[in-house]
Amino acid sequence: MRPALAPPRLVAAVLAGLAALATPGSARAAFIADSSAALVQDSSTSSLGKFSGTIAVNNISPTSAQIQVTLTNTTNAKLGGYITGFAFNLPVPIASATLTPNPTGNFNLAGGGTFDNSIGSYDDVPGQPYGFFDIGAGLGTDGSLNGGSPNAGLASGASQTFIFDITSFAGGFDLNTLSAQLLLSLASANAQGGGAQAFLVRFRGFKNGGSDKVVINPDGLPPPPPPPPGVVPAPPALVLGLIGFGGLFLGRNLRRKPAAPATA
Repeated sequence: MRPALAPPRLVAAVLAGLAALATPGSARAAFIADSSAALVQDSSTSSLGKFSGTIAVNNISPTSAQIQVTLTNTTNAKLGGYITGFAFNLPVPIASATLTPNPTGNFNLAGGGTFDNSIGSYDDVPGQPYGFFDIGAGLGTDGSLNGGSPNAGLASGASQTFIFDITSFAGGFDLNTLSAQLLLSLASANAQGGGAQAFLVRFRGFKNGGSDKVVINPDGLPPPPPPPPGVVPAPPALVLGLIGFGGLFLGRNLRRKPAAPATA
């Protein structure tokens, strides 16, 4: 008895899948986060804009990686205000970068060139008073954080994901070692009154005509609440020592407990 043949459509689908797997680099065509960190808001220039977000890294090879940024505008809708750009830093100059897709919505790639924030470089991403950043996205045709109509940005409640495909110079920085945590440890250059920062989000178009530049807590976590008045928290080593002593004391008492008398 001859085995039944697979339907032609099933055969075509299987062949298409095998062809896709055989395509170079297709194994990681979708973004796969090898590391990620929360973008936790800290200080700002005007105390108007609010946001939440994440940054993640997909390590593809020593010379290729993807950086994914997701932002949500959490500003009070009564205030208006749009996210119109953002910027962050890279560990070293890189060979190339693209924003996928390009543009992403109304946003264009910011940085250009080698994405090096050394002072005087033509491709700086200015974020005064927080200094100059390496790379980012903005509404301006050149990715400027100050260009374009604010109304084209992310309104209150809106979210968007941005993916940067970057390549390093041959024999240069190993992009397999890039991580979200490393990106959030890198400071902007030539900071003014706001100090050097790792990540900046630009807001414009508030109803009062104002704008804002918001930076993150570099630790990626909100600061712990202060202890109650008059209470001094115990050092962690002391707490662990007391726990260990309590366990030892309890164990000794359990071993010394006399056995119950035998019953007739």
